[in-house]
Amino acid sequence: TIDFGTTGCPMNNGNVLKGKIIITFTYQPGATSHTINYQFDNFYHNNVKFTGNKTFTRTMTDATQTSPSHPIVVMNMDMDATFPDGRVIHRTGTRTREITAGYGTPNILVDNEYQVTGNWTNTFPNASVKTSTITTPLLVKMSCIQQNKPLIVQGVITFQRNNRTATLDYGDGTCDNTATYTVNGNTYTIIIGN
Repeated sequence: TIDFGTTGCPMNNGNVLKGKIIITFTYQPGATSHTINYQFDNFYHNNVKFTGNKTFTRTMTDATQTSPSHPIVVMNMDMDATFPDGRVIHRTGTRTREITAGYGTPNILVDNEYQVTGNWTNTFPNASVKTSTITTPLLVKMSCIQQNKPLIVQGVITFQRNNRTATLDYGDGTCDNTATYTVNGNTYTIIIGN
């Protein structure tokens, strides 16, 4: 249990946390699959209350001639965010992250690369629904951190809400901080913050 107290615990990045995050798992050092569950007990992030849970399941792939055994982590989420004015946003979804490079050098994180897939659905207080689907796997390069750039450098997320579709394209794999957002036939270059 991680207990941030009831009065608010200021973090170094300026966020204030309070309440508890309860982590449950079974310790099995020799197992090829591990599941960790996160539940939130009266937990607040900057006065937004979070309830529900996240579950992470980590499995090791079988080694092949072209790929050594490496981990895949699947996250399933079913959570509510309640804002101070009473509005509630409900999010459900799944995300799969697979390490595709760098696993063979455990002491060097900068060479790690990940492929991320998944989808999630947000239900807003007015009952409108927004779905987000990674339609082209996202590529995360830890080496981009040396340039103080965002780590997602390739892939596409497609958003659907109220019969409208938009896409966010992270580019060609270059360590930059730009992406293209396309909606209603118009494309915009956006700058992604750290």
